[in-house]
Amino acid sequence: ISGQIERLYFEEGQMLNAGQLMATLDSRSLRADLASAEAELAKVHSQLEVAQQEQQRYQSLLSTQAVSQQEVAQLAGQTKQLQAQLRAAQASVQAQQVRLSLTRIIAPIDGRVGLRQVSVGAQIGSNDSNGIATLTQTQPISVQFGLPEQLLGQQTLLGLPVEVRSMGNDQVLAQTTISRQDSQIDRSTGSLSVRAILPNPAEQLRSGQSVRVRIAEQSLPQVVTLPTRAIQQG
Repeated sequence: ISGQIERLYFEEGQMLNAGQLMATLDSRSLRADLASAEAELAKVHSQLEVAQQEQQRYQSLLSTQAVSQQEVAQLAGQTKQLQAQLRAAQASVQAQQVRLSLTRIIAPIDGRVGLRQVSVGAQIGSNDSNGIATLTQTQPISVQFGLPEQLLGQQTLLGLPVEVRSMGNDQVLAQTTISRQDSQIDRSTGSLSVRAILPNPAEQLRSGQSVRVRIAEQSLPQVVTLPTRAIQQG
């Protein structure tokens, strides 16, 4: 729906929980529409009750031939028509209730909210690309990267250990395993996209951050290892 921002309930950079209220829109016109729909529902419901009572009375009079069969059938038709109007009125009330609920903007996930894109009093709509603010899930967070297709036939990718390092000082930020993989190879790069999920409790990683990823291409058990500087060539 479209509407005017009435109030914002979050601070920039705040951590929000799923279901937490973020903002409300001016709902006065929608509340008036709901009240009108509820009044129409009550009106139709009252008319239906009267028609049903009349139908029962005419049905009892029919046995004494005080009324004709045609009158009873005509009243039964009116009752069915009012029943249909009642269902339509109930649907109208439900539709207005849904529209009114949309004036309360709720956080759909746990995450950290970014900078506000609007202020109180601004007019927003469903077609606004920026929205009110961006809510980003940070715990857990995923790292997505590509693996060359030459590795695909050598080992199972899922469960492969992954070490995530910072771009600047090459510091180890997290260790995890590959948990997701794409269904096809990107022919433009010759790689398969995979994803590793990280708990990220300290929020060392941010959405959109560039990192270095190191994986163990091959594991050789029971072999002797030496540091590179200890090996002499020739």
